[in-house]
Amino acid sequence: MNLVWWLILPIIYVLTWITSWRGNTFIEVLLLSFIFIIPLLAYWLGNEQGAGGRQRKVILFYEQVIETGLLLLVSIVPWLLDTRSNDAIFVKTVFVQVIVYTISIIWFLKAIEEGKFRLIKLPVLLPLLAFFWWCIITFITSQYKYVSIEELYRFVSYFLIFLITVNHIKTREQVFRVITTLMITTGIVTIYGIFQHFGYDFVSWASQARIVSSLGNPDFFSGYLCIVIPVSVGLVFASRSIIARVLYAILSFLSILALFWTFTRGGWAAVPVGLIFLIWLILRTVGAKNFLANNRYIYASIAVAIIISGGIAYLFLSPKMRDAKNRLVSTVQFGIHLIQEIPKFVTLIKPYPDNVPPAWIEGGGNHELLEKNGIFISRMTGTAGVRVTIWTGCWRMAHESPFTMIFGQGIGTIRQTFPSHRPPFYRFKTVSHNTEHAHSEYFELLAEQGWVGLGLFLWFVFTFFYKRLGPLHTPDKWKRNLLYGLLAGIFTYLFENLGSVNMRWTSSAPLFWQVMAIAIVCARLPDRAEETNIKSSGSVLTGEIGGQKTKMQKQERRKIQEQPAEKIKSIPVEIKTLAYIGSIVLLIFFYVQITLPFLADIQLRKGVLYRDVPQEWDMAIEAYKKGIKYEPTNIEIPYKLAYIYAQKKEWIEALKTYLGITRLAPNYTQIHYNLGITYYNLGRIDLA
Repeated sequence: MNLVWWLILPIIYVLTWITSWRGNTFIEVLLLSFIFIIPLLAYWLGNEQGAGGRQRKVILFYEQVIETGLLLLVSIVPWLLDTRSNDAIFVKTVFVQVIVYTISIIWFLKAIEEGKFRLIKLPVLLPLLAFFWWCIITFITSQYKYVSIEELYRFVSYFLIFLITVNHIKTREQVFRVITTLMITTGIVTIYGIFQHFGYDFVSWASQARIVSSLGNPDFFSGYLCIVIPVSVGLVFASRSIIARVLYAILSFLSILALFWTFTRGGWAAVPVGLIFLIWLILRTVGAKNFLANNRYIYASIAVAIIISGGIAYLFLSPKMRDAKNRLVSTVQFGIHLIQEIPKFVTLIKPYPDNVPPAWIEGGGNHELLEKNGIFISRMTGTAGVRVTIWTGCWRMAHESPFTMIFGQGIGTIRQTFPSHRPPFYRFKTVSHNTEHAHSEYFELLAEQGWVGLGLFLWFVFTFFYKRLGPLHTPDKWKRNLLYGLLAGIFTYLFENLGSVNMRWTSSAPLFWQVMAIAIVCARLPDRAEETNIKSSGSVLTGEIGGQKTKMQKQERRKIQEQPAEKIKSIPVEIKTLAYIGSIVLLIFFYVQITLPFLADIQLRKGVLYRDVPQEWDMAIEAYKKGIKYEPTNIEIPYKLAYIYAQKKEWIEALKTYLGITRLAPNYTQIHYNLGITYYNLGRIDLA
């Protein structure tokens, strides 16, 4: 299976590239089908025919389907785009959910064939399930269930990725396959991003100054790199081969270079913090004395110090780097000012009154008057001030009432609920009229799911790290150093999400949950029999841990493959039949629910292209109407449709469309202003 995967992986990458840049829906679906089917056919044709009957072979096939899906999540999602849709990365969400719900159903059918369903007992399982149920509860309490259900689908898909990976990936060979595939994919998307910096691209993005690679957004690319950079650094130490070490070192350098060219403040701050965390893990495990006695650690530290020092010197001395230097300085200043404002931010939580005195908001907000009346306003300007303003609104959303402190406003509802909590001077800060996210995962969790939701998530994170520190004291060099990288990557990503919501987006969120699961699997792997040099006093690892190939890996695999045959229980044919029929129906339902919003987004893109040419307004209206049929709860499409009606002076149609939007999102963007214009042109001055 290992050889088969490496042979077909280049084919999968090529098919993904073709899929991302062509313009025919049928071809897209066909190629995406090939991406999933080719590995399965290859595995089936090349599979060893072991002992066992039909049922045994079915179970093995299901295991191959599940692992194929997990590998495709790592290899395809970062590389996949769709240039025909309004949101070029929407196809990532579609692909993730199709794969995840498919392998989830396969997991269920595998359990039916085996006659049992059991989750591996893990300390993190309780907080994870508690957080999962809280997501369902906040969906029930949400005022806007049509949008909460979309976010719930997304969260559930992430939970399933975690659970399936933990319960299916069991051997060192499987972990190696996933991690190596991840590194190959990282190399591809990183090199593509570097090409973008020098002006070579397949599609015209908004700016070549900030690279996006195939992740769709500089911030999304930065979030992805925050996970993989520490992992690649850990693999430099984990690998036995000198060639592999050199390749991982080059990949680490290129990834850091790409991160720099994203010009993303969160990534710039997070990766150094993550690398410091990685060093702390090593020091905690081996001790400072043994760390200094290890030449590999010393040489790596010196190399990193030279690279960082040289980079900083070039940044501050080169005239070409003036913008980057200013951005770095402003990032440091933002952190300092934010710490200074925390006391007032936390304590001054009163909302704005319905009728705000003009003196309070003159000049973008009078700090003295507002603070005197218990209302916080940040003294920061620019994008930093915008972020703090949004965070302030989220803080007020959570503390609006005792109910919202516990349950929040409802999962996934920040776009609908935030407008009524933003300050009157919001637009004076040149902020977008539409706030879709909080620019901080933790503030978004707090606003949408209350203190309980945020607390449950932090409980899950704390339990994860607390239980992973013990397995670091292992003589298995590969396992230990890989764990260093995995834990540091997870920590870096969590830190980066202090100023982003990458944990929501499918550009990197599926990888985050999968890497967390791989870290747990890696920690549970049996130590490989190796020559060790362990101090008898204190059981501290002291020197280089030698490697010696053994047959344990094959034995583990054989043991796992033989185990189901001994424990297969008989289930009545009637129950199996119902399970298969129900699974097929459920899959069809999921596929429809997942695909329709994507088709609506394609129509939205068509309408946007037609909108700029008056002669094509009728075609834009037709495209928008198709999009609404695909997704009636989409509020962006009717908003743009109403704009076309207004341009054509069809005020009755514009009014109907705007009023339809208010039923879904009462304060969406400039809806009240546009309604006023519409009523005015209809002669309803009183309503205008």
